[in-house]
Amino acid sequence: MLVRRKLSIDPTVHEVAPAPKWESRRRRVRTKLPLINPQLPQPTETFNFDLTQDFDARSLFDFPIRPDVVCVQRITRFLTVRQIRQLFDHYGCPLVWVLLDQQPVTGGCAYSYDCEGFTQSCGRCPQLRSSDPDDASHRVWLRKSEDLAGIPLTFVGQSNDAVGWVRRSSLFGQREAVLVPQPVDAEIFRPVDPAGARERLGVPADAKVVFVGAAYLKGRRKGGEFAIEALRRLDAVADASTLRERVFLIAVGDGGGELIGATPFPGKAFGLLHDDLALALLFQASDVFLSPSLADSGPMMVTESLLCGRPVVAFEAGVAADLISSPETGSLVSLGNGEGLAQGLLEILRRERTGHDESSCREAASAYSYERAGAAYAELFGSLVSAESRPGPPE
Repeated sequence: MLVRRKLSIDPTVHEVAPAPKWESRRRRVRTKLPLINPQLPQPTETFNFDLTQDFDARSLFDFPIRPDVVCVQRITRFLTVRQIRQLFDHYGCPLVWVLLDQQPVTGGCAYSYDCEGFTQSCGRCPQLRSSDPDDASHRVWLRKSEDLAGIPLTFVGQSNDAVGWVRRSSLFGQREAVLVPQPVDAEIFRPVDPAGARERLGVPADAKVVFVGAAYLKGRRKGGEFAIEALRRLDAVADASTLRERVFLIAVGDGGGELIGATPFPGKAFGLLHDDLALALLFQASDVFLSPSLADSGPMMVTESLLCGRPVVAFEAGVAADLISSPETGSLVSLGNGEGLAQGLLEILRRERTGHDESSCREAASAYSYERAGAAYAELFGSLVSAESRPGPPE
């Protein structure tokens, strides 16, 4: 594995080498020359302008073994489109690109929302506040169209939503797109009696616990404003004061405290967590997970909640649309429908949890284990390597 920045001690993970000092100085000078590097627009969302990064690009071609498949994941602030082409030119093997967001099939935006530009040729990008058909998004689209043409490239989507991005895109609509779920550790995320989890977390034992979580709850994409709307509506429609008084919120992620403070219910915010065991404890202490994400390749927290035996109320996006298929597993709501989220929460909080409900939730997410995902990748890579039509590197 080759990464931009290594965060582990795993000897099989390699970090790219820093650029030579002279090259770093040259790049810094170029960034100050407006004719060579014009001022980039400020996007409203995460955007990949396909810029060369400050590392020694020779690291990409210095592996001691020849790979059979090159699997590309997130490239923002790491690889350019041209470098992906160079990987194929150098190693001459099939490429697999895993969609951790929508950026691989767009002109740079991580998520297009309701913009259909990626189905044409981008340009006039709303996230760049642009009316120019030849703006930065169109230029990135052109580089992908030119540099990635004619190479054996397969996409992996982690939800049917993500597979649909590929099939609808003007760039890669004719390429193969395969569904391989993003795996979750099913041994860590599993059902347990909530009493012990609540005691450890300081959550009221007799509460009806709603869990809301995302790395950044303030962002548009994660739908924090819809979570607040849904919880306010829940307060208004709760049909018995005893239910209303028993609701307790737990939140994880940046902005969790502010979200709880904007609702009528008491709660507890746990900040950003980087420990799966601690995160699993929050799911195990809850009655329902609220996922108001508007666009996502996951979110993984939907899968984690179901593996813990906890139903999910979510917008119809990402893996939620694949996994929530019965009242036992939760409630699926059309995008932007805060009232629908509130109604879904109410229906789940009214009923008592049963062992059947927990097993139904876990069964719904059973395909998202490491073993299943690993087998799916092995099958995909094996099929690409054994294909008789596998091309070698261009002459």
